[in-house]
Amino acid sequence: MIKDLSQGLEHFNLSRADGIIFVSQQESDDEFIRFALAQGAKLVVVNRKIALPNVVSITVDEISAAEMAVNYLLQRDYRKIACINGPELIQSSIDRLAGYQNALTQANLASAANFVQDGGFSIAGGFIAMQRLLALEDKPDAVFCANDEMAIGALKAINDAGLKVPCDIGLVGFNDSEICQYTTPSLTTIHKPIEQMAKLGGERLFQLINNMQLTNPVTELVAELVIRDSVR
Repeated sequence: MIKDLSQGLEHFNLSRADGIIFVSQQESDDEFIRFALAQGAKLVVVNRKIALPNVVSITVDEISAAEMAVNYLLQRDYRKIACINGPELIQSSIDRLAGYQNALTQANLASAANFVQDGGFSIAGGFIAMQRLLALEDKPDAVFCANDEMAIGALKAINDAGLKVPCDIGLVGFNDSEICQYTTPSLTTIHKPIEQMAKLGGERLFQLINNMQLTNPVTELVAELVIRDSVR
């Protein structure tokens, strides 16, 4: 199992591996992908669209998924929608922020610069980011969080401020972690089909190892909105 690329690619001996499933999060991962392909490795990339030609990959359209989340808030009559996002170099952060911005643009709404806060994809980061949003003179009436952990941190910050979800502030997460069912209120979120991605990744790698023909190297799955109680 490859866990750390920081030690240098020259340390990797890929000849002993029948195949590699590589979970990619950022563009800098392309260096390893090029290296593996140059070594003749059977490689499937999971979780990120790859600009390199003929790379077998399993992805999710996270831009459209984020748009879906924000559009749902708009449909429920929220208009001042903020975003708590993850680290800026992570592809999921880039795509989910783009979806958030697309939805607001299509609704002819502008997002103030201070309505986008970095929560570092962590509970503590979501808590701090939500505190910053609540300190604004013009507070948001809803928040799209780019993962569920940040949404849980945001929920605590809202409760600590004496406000209520969803009456005062609507809240939507992303990924559909198991804990979303057990928060109070339960968290509306985007279901990312992680298990399906892993299963398909294994199937595609099996096909590559056995030199089977792939009709399409890129498979893009669709995320779904899971409606619970954190949006009015």
